[in-house]
Amino acid sequence: SFVPREAAVPVSLPDADEVSEYTGLRVRVPKRGVLKDLVSMANDNARAMMQAYIPKYQKEQEENLKALEDLAGALDLPALPLRVECYDISNTSGKEAVASMVCLVDGKPDKSSYRRFRMKTDGKPDDYAMMQEVLTRRIKHEEWEFPQLLIVDGGKGQVTSALKALEAAGVVIPLV
Repeated sequence: SFVPREAAVPVSLPDADEVSEYTGLRVRVPKRGVLKDLVSMANDNARAMMQAYIPKYQKEQEENLKALEDLAGALDLPALPLRVECYDISNTSGKEAVASMVCLVDGKPDKSSYRRFRMKTDGKPDDYAMMQEVLTRRIKHEEWEFPQLLIVDGGKGQVTSALKALEAAGVVIPLV
């Protein structure tokens, strides 16, 4: 990657010498001239971008909170579902079965928490057994934060299978 030889910054850095030693980058705090003007312009641009972004960010946060409140109300949940996990089973002609876990945190996708589970269930495809398997395996990952809501793709059979996995583990999580 490209590392410039010199960087102009608006304030002195306490560890500028260490930065210079590690990167070979000369860190300068210009007091006058063209570099001072460039640093000032960069600060102005950053300030303008933040002033444009903050209202949009706040509006998005408010909309997400409203959506979570509406969801909690519609499903009669005891708390806002700040973490939601969604599960789906898929296979190709009964082979290569996988389960996917998609996660939403504060109403937004958290792609770093997405997971794919290869199904270990042998024999013909059985969506119900696979749903039970994936949730049983997921619950064993206690290092992952538990959700306030589980959503499974399917019908009554998938929901029943998911409930069996939760009950077997002694875990209570709202499920739809």
